[in-house]
Amino acid sequence: MPQASAPAISTEGHLALATLGLPISLLLGLGLGAALMVWAGCQRLPHSFGVAGGSVAMLSLGGLASSMVANLVRSRRSRRLAETASVEVDDEERLQVLDQLAGRFNVPVPGLRAIALDQPVAFGLLGKPPSIVVSTWTFDHLSEAEWKALVAHELAHMRRPDRLYRWIGSWLWRAHRGVPGFLQAWNQLDSTMEEAADRAAIAILGDDGALRSARQKFHAFTGTPLPPSLNLLTPPTWVRQLAVVGLGLVATLPLLPLVVVPLCLWVCSL
Repeated sequence: MPQASAPAISTEGHLALATLGLPISLLLGLGLGAALMVWAGCQRLPHSFGVAGGSVAMLSLGGLASSMVANLVRSRRSRRLAETASVEVDDEERLQVLDQLAGRFNVPVPGLRAIALDQPVAFGLLGKPPSIVVSTWTFDHLSEAEWKALVAHELAHMRRPDRLYRWIGSWLWRAHRGVPGFLQAWNQLDSTMEEAADRAAIAILGDDGALRSARQKFHAFTGTPLPPSLNLLTPPTWVRQLAVVGLGLVATLPLLPLVVVPLCLWVCSL
């Protein structure tokens, strides 16, 4: 039996993360740079410039700190609510399917919990122990093959670093949600996570029929439009490399003051 690989985040996902991180990095880098240059005694910059830069940087840091605390509280609360609202599933057949798929994904076998809810719900909880939580709607409305595809999709999320990407993305988005384009970037990041998990699940299942059918039932019940057909083609390597370079640039922008301040001091000494 083939084992699942963990498809890398797509080019669109890299660009979405870069979109979320670039404005924040610029605010921090330029704001701190301006404040440090004035503090270092650069005579060519007015004090008001340093005060404005420092204020912008502090506001950005405050937004990041508050968003991080909110993410931590939200994660703990979500897990607590899921555990208290759900019960362990003791259906041997479903547990056997879960055990077999977990082995093929090469992940620890998670627990299976169900919420008594007549709505389509399915998500994974990482931790000790990990578990997959589904609503009883999935038992009543999905065929055996569709339910298996649903479990494979959730296991693919556990196999990949999706939780980390989503955590970073939501952290950046909530810290500066007023920035134009941030909501679209967050939605793009979320959709790329779903598409990558679909590709990993299809690689294990052998075809996409059951997964497509399950998605259609989910979206028909909730009234949301069905996403575009799954793109199983790997993006061009050079495009992905450019996206990674963009992320590397974003990661180094907070170090901008370490370059700007010595440069400013050298210019002021001329």
